[in-house]
Amino acid sequence: MGQILTNLSQNSSAFFALGGVAIGGLLSFLATFILDRQKARLQIRAQLMERRLDAHENLLVIAQRIRTSVSDFDRDTARDIARSPYFMHSEQMFNDWIVEQGALMIRSFAWLSDPVSREANLYRDYLVNLHVALKNVPPGKYFAIGCMLRDDFLDFSTRLEKAIFRFFNNSADSFTIRCKSPGIYPEKGAMRRLKDTQLLKRWDEIRLMADKPVQDTA
Repeated sequence: MGQILTNLSQNSSAFFALGGVAIGGLLSFLATFILDRQKARLQIRAQLMERRLDAHENLLVIAQRIRTSVSDFDRDTARDIARSPYFMHSEQMFNDWIVEQGALMIRSFAWLSDPVSREANLYRDYLVNLHVALKNVPPGKYFAIGCMLRDDFLDFSTRLEKAIFRFFNNSADSFTIRCKSPGIYPEKGAMRRLKDTQLLKRWDEIRLMADKPVQDTA
């Protein structure tokens, strides 16, 4: 027993050195593991944030395009210039625009902030009603209807842009990812907004432009 104690005493520095190496290696491993894990989380967070930014940029493209107007000088009057959203210049342009923006919105909805999602969903509901209103309307009357509804699209554009820029201003400080239902307006609020649009106020006038009557669903 005395010999063992003597050996331990003589080699204590070696034992402590080995223990220090082992502990140092363990701490180094733990530090590397923690840093790698944090790095991976930051990379995932950055990728998710990039998707959210892309989604809001897609909606910003839509918001900016729906305020783009075209003129028809043959329809101008002395008091006003006839202007319509460019995609309402013809039936084909309207259908192409519905397909184009539909693809952008489908890719974007899951990543939108609640305020932007509410505006986008209300705009989509508006387009559903517009599609019904345009049923059997001759292509040559699309521009006139676009002139009637131009203020609606300007309003949607402005509201979407404001919500999107609020997200851009706040995104760096309040970034969260969570499972949630799409942001939508309460039914009464949505109906009130839609009833204030020129589309619903002038629904009967637009339907009179159709070649033949159809059952209205709005």
